Amino acid sequence: MHIHFLAGAILHATAVAVIGFFVLFAAGKADGIVKLVGTLLGWWIWILAVLLVVCAVVCPTMGDHMGDHMGMHTGWMHPMAPPPPAAAAPANPPAAPAMQAAPAPKKP
Repeated sequence: MHIHFLAGAILHATAVAVIGFFVLFAAGKADGIVKLVGTLLGWWIWILAVLLVVCAVVCPTMGDHMGDHMGMHTGWMHPMAPPPPAAAAPANPPAAPAMQAAPAPKKP
């Protein structure tokens, strides 16, 4: 795992957690259904922040093992055969008709 990838995930998770904190703070000041929805949303944001770090640690290692089971090394990733040669072009292709200039107007 690359250290910059993990550091980026931690920084993003920190930003998401701070947003979750402010949502929970605002929900604490609210009343009724807004307080309930804000509290649920704040906790959901914090769970997503934790999952972001967990996925940054776990997901790169899963790619090494899952590729073997999904046919990654069975030949379908090898380059395709070159396309067949095109039909031979005629040696002397027909010439394009020349454009004829319009006759100049006659002067009196």
